[in-house]
Parts: sequence; structure tokens; C-alpha cells
Amino acid sequence: MPFKLRFLFLCALLGSCTQETPEVVVLSGEKDVIPEGIAIYEGNIFLSSIHKDKIVQYDKSNKATDFIRSGEFEFKSGIGLFAKDDLLFALTNKLTLDPLSSSLFVFDISKHELVKRISWTDSSGHLLNDLTISKTNQIFVTDTDQNKVYKIDYSDGEIKEFASDSTLFAPNGIDLSDDNQRLFVASTTFGLRIIDLSTGRIVNPISPETTGIDGMKYIDHKIYAIVNGDRDPKKRGLIMIQLSEQDDRIERVEPILMGHPMMDVPTTLAIYEGYLYLLANSQMDNLNQETNEIRNPSKLTDTHIIKIKLK
Repeated sequence: MPFKLRFLFLCALLGSCTQETPEVVVLSGEKDVIPEGIAIYEGNIFLSSIHKDKIVQYDKSNKATDFIRSGEFEFKSGIGLFAKDDLLFALTNKLTLDPLSSSLFVFDISKHELVKRISWTDSSGHLLNDLTISKTNQIFVTDTDQNKVYKIDYSDGEIKEFASDSTLFAPNGIDLSDDNQRLFVASTTFGLRIIDLSTGRIVNPISPETTGIDGMKYIDHKIYAIVNGDRDPKKRGLIMIQLSEQDDRIERVEPILMGHPMMDVPTTLAIYEGYLYLLANSQMDNLNQETNEIRNPSKLTDTHIIKIKLK
């Protein structure tokens, strides 16, 4: 390919020519993991598996081992992950509803031991999707089916409803500002919702330009977010949402990496040592989530992580 065409192709992938070329990290191992959540702790990458009901750990050389084995501790359909203070927090939901179908598991990373399990025991159907944790160990969890955000105090494990609003419909990704004053929640239908943590009130207008967001991370008045709500693969990827200095409104939205050839339903991302780590190919479209069966095993590939340096 001539240089000019290569240059234009790269610009199309990145959304602009201001970012460094992204690095693709191949995580070899089982190809049918169907990962959804990602967390990084001390250089180790953790992926939660929807299909295999487990958490996979990749060391600094990208060697894969089971952090917990399939179905261990009754772990089912792993989704959101968060690592903090040598603890790994993991959300799960079973494919069939039962009183203990949705839980927050807390594992000791060094010991590979279950520390705590907090379960939603009411009769309502839940889809716990993502979580974030404040500096004072307040855990915030999105529930896509119930259109709610829950708050859990880690010390006592009590589950409380924190936010529920018609414009929080189908909440997915979630994160906190660095000063823990704002909570950011991605409504699948209404886009990024900014919540004042002290009042629980939404402070920004509906944001159509940010609908279809999955995982997201806040840093320095910016939110980096995965967009995967469109069926067109070219419209899936990574965007940057520039916020105001007060983190109370959206100033602009920029594409960063859209339609990358290694993407196959990107889902979540993590920030580690100045880099974004984007879970690029969950291969979710190849999973029948009602039966938990792979539709076409011959199309499965290794897991790809796209690594992008932050400015």
C-alpha cells in the first residue's frame, strides 16, 4: 500500500492523526472465553468469562492461567471487574433467573481466595453490569434490567438504591471522577449521565451523541468510552468525551479508534501506567446467551487487547 494510503487508513482508524499507533496484544489460550470485563493489577490482566463462568489471569508475559476455575465458588457468567488494594471485585449473573442469580464476588488476588460474596436475593430479575469503587470503598453497581445504580458499603455489604431515573434507562458502564464528586453512568438509550455524588441528582442534559456506550474510564476531565451499540462494526470502537472543568457537562465528543480490524464487539477498558487497555474482541455475537452455546466455533480467535498511550 502506498504511504499516503497507509496514512489515510490509519487516520480513519484513529479518528485523527494525533494519537500514536495502537499496539495489539494477543492473549493466547482458550478461544471460547468470551470475555466481557477487564481489570489490571500489578501488571496482570484479568478477564471475566461469560461463556466459561470463570476469571482468567494473564501474567506480564501474557501466560494464561485460571484465576478461578469454571463454576468455582458458584461463579456464573462473569461481567464487570474492578481491582483495588489486592482485591478483585467481580459481578456475575446466571443465564436463568433465581434468587441468587446476581452477585458481587470479592477475591484476594494474592491468595486466589474468595473474601466476600454479596448477592441480590429479591425476586426481581437483575443484570448487574459494571462497577466502580470510591476512595472510601463505596461500591457503585449498574443494574441494566432494573434501570438503577446501587451503592454498597464494603464494610457491611448492605445494598442500597442510589440512583433511579427514566433517563438512566439500561445503565451500563460506570466510573467516578478523580475527586469522587461525580459519578458517570452510561445509559444505553440516553447517553452519558453525570450524577452529583452528594445529592444523587443527574446534572447534565440527555446526550444522544454518547448513546450505545459500554465500558468507560475517567481521567483528567475526559471519559474514554467503548461504543458498541451499533450493528455496523465500523461504528464500534473508542471515543473520548471531553468534560467541563467542573465535570458537569459534555463539551465535545471525539472518535479515537473506530472500526479497527481486530475489534469484534469491544466491551470494556482499563487504565494502567499511562495506557488504555481496550478489550477489543469479546466475540459476543458468536455466543447464544440464552443457551450459552457458541454459534460457530470455527470463527473463534485469540483474545485481542488494544493498547493506546494516553497523552
